Amino acid sequence: MVMDATNPSLLFLLLLLLLLLGRGLSLVAAGSYQNLTVGSSLSSSGPNSSLSSLSGDFAFGFWPLDANSSLFLLAVWFNATSPQAVVWFATNNTNPVQVPAKSTLQLTQAGQLSLFDSNGQEIWSLNAANAIGVSLLDSGNLILYDSSGDLPWQSFQNPTDTILPSQTLAENSELQSKLTSSDFSAGRFKLAVQSDGNLVLYPIAIPTGNVYHAYWASNTQYNKTLQLIFNSSGSLYYQMAPYAFMSTPKTTTIIAG
Repeated sequence: MVMDATNPSLLFLLLLLLLLLGRGLSLVAAGSYQNLTVGSSLSSSGPNSSLSSLSGDFAFGFWPLDANSSLFLLAVWFNATSPQAVVWFATNNTNPVQVPAKSTLQLTQAGQLSLFDSNGQEIWSLNAANAIGVSLLDSGNLILYDSSGDLPWQSFQNPTDTILPSQTLAENSELQSKLTSSDFSAGRFKLAVQSDGNLVLYPIAIPTGNVYHAYWASNTQYNKTLQLIFNSSGSLYYQMAPYAFMSTPKTTTIIAG
């Protein structure tokens, strides 16, 4: 049977079918995100130990320590690189949170993201509540979101030792190096975006944590807010809109030491 393509009813049905197919594909794409929802959890033991971003470039979950594979960090890492590399990890103050096997991360009924050890004792939680989900974006940004679509917490605003493309360090933000490539304890260097407008590098005394005099500063004291931006093209610059004071090629992590 030959279909009459000039028939208005037939054209309408075809357009409706295409619309429904497009809607279905959109839902499939949205459903492919691995979200942590209220009442769900990750475990340091077993297959459900991490979730990945949509592209698979990043993962979030339990990262076994090189020095002791029975201990785990709660971390975000480059998942598609070889070797893989941690870009964010949970801390209590500046100390990395380390947990044993059979620990769990839960998004509680109160909307709190909490980490429990193998005895069920809460040892870490975020200062955010009423979240309905946790997602890892393709930028590497770990986010908590609530029912209104707001983000009560995100890792890009709480960095550790790494800044990623599309991430910004705002006023009073800082990066601190790891002690070594395999020891995530606070290291010997700190990069700070200060409230006086200066971008400053400090040496840190180990193990006391005392901060020595800066060994480098941008000397950009202004009565306006400045921020360090790592844009998606790989340029790193310090900016007071609309001016850029300096540019550094493709630098992401303070060297451990």
